[in-house]
Amino acid sequence: MVEILFLFGVSAWLLALVFEYLYTLPVFWSVVTALIAIPCVTAIDYQRSLRRQFLTGVEEDRAPVPPEVFRWKIIRPRWKKQIVFCLSLQPILWPLLFLSPARASLSWDSLLGWLTGLAAIVATSVLLSRLTLYFQVAQWFDQMTPRIAGWFWKMMYRYSDNMDYLPENKSAEAEESEKNVETKLTDPRG
Repeated sequence: MVEILFLFGVSAWLLALVFEYLYTLPVFWSVVTALIAIPCVTAIDYQRSLRRQFLTGVEEDRAPVPPEVFRWKIIRPRWKKQIVFCLSLQPILWPLLFLSPARASLSWDSLLGWLTGLAAIVATSVLLSRLTLYFQVAQWFDQMTPRIAGWFWKMMYRYSDNMDYLPENKSAEAEESEKNVETKLTDPRG
């Protein structure tokens, strides 16, 4: 019990040191705004994307039905592009935010700082929500996807020789229907 209290105390002390250091920097209010806004915007975008793409079955803990399979085949490439785009914006927006921080004045530098902060918050939120959704929905359809998750499952099985780490195999009917869906989506004749 004492160890846990010690860990909480050290963590709080380190957090206080970091905030004390950030408070001396002009970028402090942008960072605080980002720390508050990113989780909120990410949660809102996550829920909105689930409802907009009609993938609410992920949260209902049921097997996907055919309309959701069709939608996933169409949505997956679009989400990948959005993830790559938002990921490519991160090394540009965050250093730019630290170079031109937002201030309480109405100067051009301050306005540029607030706009950069807004863009960084939105890009980071979209990146986090799309990554979470992508992994969650991909695992909903097939537990071995994305590849990194499949590697993790196989690695856990190899190191433990425990079949519980391997996901359930799909039935032959489910695999055949998935192939038919892919054929219909890629076949120009319909």
